[in-house]
This record gives sequence, structure tokens and C-alpha cells, in this order.
Amino acid sequence: MIEIPGRFNQTAAAFDVAAARARPPCDSSSGSDHSPEDTADLWDLVESFIDREVRVLPEKVPEEDNDEDKSDVDEEDYEDVKERLREILENPGGKERRRIMEEAVKASGFVGEKRHMMAFLRNKGFDAGLCKSRWERFGKNTPGRYEYVDVNGEDKNRFIVETNLAGEFEIARPTTRYLSLLAQLPRVFVGTPEELKQLVRIMCFEIRRSMRRAGIDVPPWRRNGYLQAKWFGHYKRTSNEVVTSFKSCDCGPRVGFEEVVKTATYNGGFKEVERKMNDLKVSHLTMAFNGGGLGL
Repeated sequence: MIEIPGRFNQTAAAFDVAAARARPPCDSSSGSDHSPEDTADLWDLVESFIDREVRVLPEKVPEEDNDEDKSDVDEEDYEDVKERLREILENPGGKERRRIMEEAVKASGFVGEKRHMMAFLRNKGFDAGLCKSRWERFGKNTPGRYEYVDVNGEDKNRFIVETNLAGEFEIARPTTRYLSLLAQLPRVFVGTPEELKQLVRIMCFEIRRSMRRAGIDVPPWRRNGYLQAKWFGHYKRTSNEVVTSFKSCDCGPRVGFEEVVKTATYNGGFKEVERKMNDLKVSHLTMAFNGGGLGL
């Protein structure tokens, strides 16, 4: 049974916030603007905003509902939820998706930053981009920002690539049921936005369920609205492979020392590039020691 409190003002406010979210923000980030794909995405934001006003009550609460986790795993709907996750995650897709998955799995072994993953996929011939989402506070959801990689495929297909999807759903004091469902998530995920959206809905419901049993509140960063905003709100997409300027910090070389820089190469892993500063063969510090300049 579902109870929905009749609070028209809060619902109207939800639409106002969601509509504002759908408008491009005024910022100076590089890349092209992208708003939610359709009205269904807008409704997802509204739905997540008023999610706290919707209470799903079970028809019958088992007597062992507050017992240890073992009863949680044995509930009748556990296999249904597990099957829904399996259907989403085991969708073979087409040849293009399989190629993206194969290359993403290879890169995940040595590529750390998402920008490097994007560069690797572009080097393999895919139209990959780095998507930067950003949102303001709405409802109980805190403001935040997120980056993820996507690939624009053939026939207007779009795939989201995540190399640690399970990490986005880790929680404190998880039940056995939740740990079992979390274990279903692959290390590398490649799927359509709609598939990821379904997965987020399922996992957010299970997060609430698990944390309620543990007697703790769901943190803002694990709420449905917050996670939906990461992947399905307004974002900017860039395909620039190299960041060329760092204006916020003093990143210049230290005079008198050799600088060793690691640069990413995708045909041979990583290579060391040694640079000599000021055409010196040895550093000033070495010369000071050799010449007795320190008086030791």
C-alpha cells in the first residue's frame, strides 16, 4: 500500500526546482551543454524530490523483520530483485557495446583518472567524452558535482562507462541482503542511460531498506535524487584529452632539481620522461655536496 501525503505546495515547489535544474547554469566550464534527455528525466528529478513524502508500506510485516540479516536474504522478493538486476546487467547489447566493454575492461587495469579513460577510448576510435554534471541543493539533497565517461555510438546510441559502479552504492552497516545485491554489480559497467536509471532506482530502494533495518538515516549522497543528479541532470561534455593549464596552483618546476614526469601512453602502459632543468647534468644540491659548499 502506498500513502502519498497531499501537499500540493511541496509538489509545486518540486517542479520549480526541477525546471530550474533543467536550465543550463551560468558557469565557465568548457564543453558543450546537455540538458536532461526528455520529460521523463525531468519527472525523475521531481519524483526523487518528493520521494521522502512517499512511504511504501508492506502488506504484512514478517515477525522476524527486526531479526538478523539472515531473514532478510530469505524474503520472497529477494530473488525478484536479483533477477531484475541480472536482466539489466546481462543485456548483451550489440557488437558496439561489447567492443566498448572489452576496451574499458582493458583500460581499467592501468587507467585511474576518468579523463585518461576517455582518451584511451578515443584512441581506440570511439566518440568518448568526459561529462561534468553539477547541481544545486534541492529538497534534502546536497549540492554536488560529478564526472563520468560516455560514448556516443552508432544510431544515436549513448553508453555510460563506469569503472567502479559498486563504489557509488557502498553504505555503512549493510545487511546481508544488500551486500549480496551489491555483489551483483560488475567492476566495469557499460550501459545505456535508461539501464543505469533503472539500476539506480533499485539500489536506492535497497539502500533505504538496508539502512532502515540498521536504524540509521540515509546520508544525502546516497539518496535517489542525489544519485539521479549525477548521471541524468544537466551536464557539460568535453573531449579534450589533455589539461593544458593549472591556474589555481603553483605547479612550476623547482629550480635545481631534475623533474621526472609520468605520462600516460596506451600502447605500452606508462613511460618515464626525464627532463633536465636549465641544461644541468646534475642538480645544484648535488654540486653543493660535491664541492663542500655546505661545510660538512
